[in-house]
Amino acid sequence: DARAASLWVAMSIFAAATSALGWYLSATIVTPLRNAVRFANHMAAGDLSANMDSSRSDEIGAVLRALSQMGVN
Repeated sequence: DARAASLWVAMSIFAAATSALGWYLSATIVTPLRNAVRFANHMAAGDLSANMDSSRSDEIGAVLRALSQMGVN
């Protein structure tokens, strides 16, 4: 029936959009935060030579630059 087919198409599109959103969030938020945690753990262990570069202009970039500055000071 055409209505059931339309429902399956809509659900497939929704699933694809949800997957794309998850990938986007992972790439733009989760991965940089994991790197920041890894960097902070190096510094907590006493490795002040670690360096983290960030060209991001958002809040995550500000956190990464602040962490990097801690190693300089």
